[in-house]
Amino acid sequence: MKRFFLSLLALAAVLTLHAQQPQRAEALQARADSLLNAGEFTEAQALFRQACTAYEAAGRTQTREAAQCWHSLGLAYFRTNSTQPAFEATARAMQLREKLLGKHSKEYITSLGNYAIGLTNTEDYAQAIPMLQEAIALAEQVPDAAERLPGFYFQLGRSHYLAKQWRDAAAALERASHMIPTTEKAFETCLEMLYSCYEEMDDLEGMKRVMARAEEVAQEELKKPCNEPECMLERAQYYASHEDFEQAKKHFLQLFAMPLTPAWQLRAQQAYSEYLAFTLHDFQAAADYTEQAMHTHEALHGKNKDYYQLMHRAGVFYYIGHDHTNALRLLQTEEAYHLTSSQADAPKALADCRREIGKVFNAMKRYDDAIRYHTAVLQWAEQAEPQTKVHAKALEAVGNAEKYAKRYDASIPHLQAAQSMYEALHMTEEAQQVANSLYTCQIYAKREHGALQDNVDAKAEQRRKLRSIIAQAKQTLELTDTIMGGLSRASDIGIIAGSYCMLDEFPASAEWYAQYVPALRSGLRHEFRWKTGHERMLAWEQCETSRESFDELFEHVLTTCPDSLPHVTPMAYDLALLSKGILLNSSIEFSKVIAASGNAALQQLYQRTMAEEARLQQLRQQAGTEAQRAEVLTLARENEKRQLQLAGQCAELADFTAYMGIGWQEVQKALKQGDVAIEFVVLSTGILDHDKHLVALVLCPGMQQPQAVRVGSVAEATAMAGHDALFTATDTPLWRSLAPWVDGKQRIFFSPDGPLTGIAIEYMPYGGRPLSEQFEVWRLSSTKELCRPRHADLQRAALFGDIDYNDASADSQEQADSTALAMRGQGGGEQGTFGMLEATRAEVNDIAAQLRSAGLQQVKPIMADAATEAVFRALSGTRVNLIHIASHGAWRGTSSTKAHEAMTKSLLAFAGANFGGEADNDGIVTAADVADMDLRQCDLVVLSACETGLGHLDADGVYGLQRGFKNAGVHTLLMSLKEVYDTSTACMMSAFYRHLLAGCSKAEALRRAQQAVRQAGYTEPAHWASFILLDAF
Repeated sequence: MKRFFLSLLALAAVLTLHAQQPQRAEALQARADSLLNAGEFTEAQALFRQACTAYEAAGRTQTREAAQCWHSLGLAYFRTNSTQPAFEATARAMQLREKLLGKHSKEYITSLGNYAIGLTNTEDYAQAIPMLQEAIALAEQVPDAAERLPGFYFQLGRSHYLAKQWRDAAAALERASHMIPTTEKAFETCLEMLYSCYEEMDDLEGMKRVMARAEEVAQEELKKPCNEPECMLERAQYYASHEDFEQAKKHFLQLFAMPLTPAWQLRAQQAYSEYLAFTLHDFQAAADYTEQAMHTHEALHGKNKDYYQLMHRAGVFYYIGHDHTNALRLLQTEEAYHLTSSQADAPKALADCRREIGKVFNAMKRYDDAIRYHTAVLQWAEQAEPQTKVHAKALEAVGNAEKYAKRYDASIPHLQAAQSMYEALHMTEEAQQVANSLYTCQIYAKREHGALQDNVDAKAEQRRKLRSIIAQAKQTLELTDTIMGGLSRASDIGIIAGSYCMLDEFPASAEWYAQYVPALRSGLRHEFRWKTGHERMLAWEQCETSRESFDELFEHVLTTCPDSLPHVTPMAYDLALLSKGILLNSSIEFSKVIAASGNAALQQLYQRTMAEEARLQQLRQQAGTEAQRAEVLTLARENEKRQLQLAGQCAELADFTAYMGIGWQEVQKALKQGDVAIEFVVLSTGILDHDKHLVALVLCPGMQQPQAVRVGSVAEATAMAGHDALFTATDTPLWRSLAPWVDGKQRIFFSPDGPLTGIAIEYMPYGGRPLSEQFEVWRLSSTKELCRPRHADLQRAALFGDIDYNDASADSQEQADSTALAMRGQGGGEQGTFGMLEATRAEVNDIAAQLRSAGLQQVKPIMADAATEAVFRALSGTRVNLIHIASHGAWRGTSSTKAHEAMTKSLLAFAGANFGGEADNDGIVTAADVADMDLRQCDLVVLSACETGLGHLDADGVYGLQRGFKNAGVHTLLMSLKEVYDTSTACMMSAFYRHLLAGCSKAEALRRAQQAVRQAGYTEPAHWASFILLDAF
């Protein structure tokens, strides 16, 4: 009896447990659903498996609940890309649901759709597409399954799209786009794929229709409130894609100002970095934000694989942005990680990293290090990817690094191997590029070589690609015109024009360039209004390729068919007017609008913004820690807000880009009978100077259009600059070639380019006498200056001279060099090297007496130890309109000096320069210092010193003191192109003011002053032909 009772209790327990199994399964399933919805997929999988087991234990395997459990388990597996168990679980759910509910049920259709989507994600499109079609057919028959149709049509279109079945994809995506709510992310993705389908099918109407729909939806969204990060980021990216840079930047800055979670900080930093890099092409700033994103990612997820991918991207951005120090810092840190990594892809990642490090070392001219790194990549490629494109490129990289290091004998076999490998891979264009490098090496190595032959296959392949580029650009041109900004339209037109030029189809190229020039002008005017000076520079640099292609067209026209394409020369003149000094002029004109506003608050905002920009540059250079770099970015965003405020208020006052609208017709209207305007331009049609031609674009009243005259090469002009007999010969080829347009004229207005900027061509002989002795000759920054006349009375003058370059407290002074041959450029800034210039005392005293006699309101001679840098800097913002500086000047740059460096290499010496002092009063004033001053009231600056007109020659002009004073707002500069003598210079300056105050024009006053110097016995050109006047008209 006892045993029976115990058995009965055990049976009751089993029955109780069995009865509890469904409840346990349902509880597990509910908890798993919560985890699945929370994105905890791995944890959800474990609970779903337990729930399915509990249903089996309860004997309830053939129920809707069990089917749902298997369906959810499959979904959880799909979320972690565990495809095999996902397919097994989903297939079991499908079988159960078909058996229990039939195919015409929402549950079966849902499982069928999930299985098909899984097949799409594993690239099994052949099975996925019919299953999705079946799911759609069933869902259209089952009312409560109709809600699945938008997703099914989307996935069907996606499957066709990934299978490159464009027409079927477009049909499905069109259906999906009208079903998916426009607020969902899938709608945006749907339109993106749909647009790509029409693009692949060359269906321009379809593309336009999709873009119109997207724009319509976007405009509705823009009307809604926007207070969340997701919305703010979407709007920033929308405006960026439409090249509305003002609104894009505003929304990015508002996004950063929001209280963001660390995850959102990471997303914002990465998005802004991409905008800076790929829209604004500001890779330096993009690198800063990518590095910040790297540290944010580390705080969130640690130093995982994605962390080092961000590090790699930041390093590459630094390299592209020419910040080689930071590029190496990050890339070599990444290299160390890959060297110790056990991940399967570590060797390839290490090779990719080392390839970039090799590029950085090449850019730094550290060729031994570059060769070492590229050789390491080559050794990896030989083992991991032999006889592939990667292998060929590694050979080419080593060969080029050896070529840069002038190791031609070592370079040749590597380049030969690369060429052979490219040919075997049918990469004909790459093979031709290597052949060009190989040919150069063979010449320098004095090896035997045949004539460089064009690869016929490479030529054919290039022509095919150019045709494709033209077709694509034409197709999208209308879209970029209506949807995006003006510079995109100009870019497309330039691509088409340049491609036709490369195909040697010059009439077609000329036709498209006729549209390019006005489109470029319009696009730049639009963008410059809202961009900072740095951003304008980056935008202008992006136009360089199309401008160089135009030079190729212009060169062809001048050489072979000057009469068949006459409208090319007016385009060249207009491009010269637009290009010369475009960045400098944008800065000058912007500051003029601010100054003319009379708005003290606006002027203070401008000054604060400029000062903060200069401070940020210093802070960035000094930032050595993550916290310091983050602080710099925060301060930079605050200053960007001020810059936007400035730009907005400036735009309301006046259009500071009006100068960009001046064309050759406006210049011609400004000319009078007897005038000729000449724009000299360099055609960048070759690598070597003897291949680059100098062309004079000549314009006279009554001409139907400008005329073009080839006047020599850059190499010839460069040689001319060092020719001792430049001003003593009977004639010069440059002016003789222009005789038909010069003879019989009274006034010559010219704007130099290239090496002519550093040569006083206005004094070169013409018919046995200096040109300036026979004509009124005016040197201009650009002949568009004729359309912007300016007159200013001289009322307030500051005169610097007889400067004490030693410390005022020194017991003794360096003795003055009192010889007539003392130079105003001896020394150059090293301690104790600036000697006294005795003649400058008489020079300044005489000029001061003349100015006072002429009735000037205020004449202030500043001499000896009073002539400090601080006193000069204090002229900023004053109403002084004449500055005369008789001192030492110097250009200390070299041929390798960069534009941004050049502004610190061009200098003037003030009191105490031999011993230095505080940073802002060390006695040395550089061009960069001057550029930060406000001298907009100053009409004339006379730099009575050596080499004050020299500097680094760049596409935007000469970077040196002349740019510094121009940027400060000065109108006319009298400056030197060579070292000048102390005594003869003082003689000429006194004579210049005497004739100027007697009523002569500035040019005539200088001409007569030069005559006076020669009459005083200083007949050598070094005494009278070294000074030039710029923009004196």
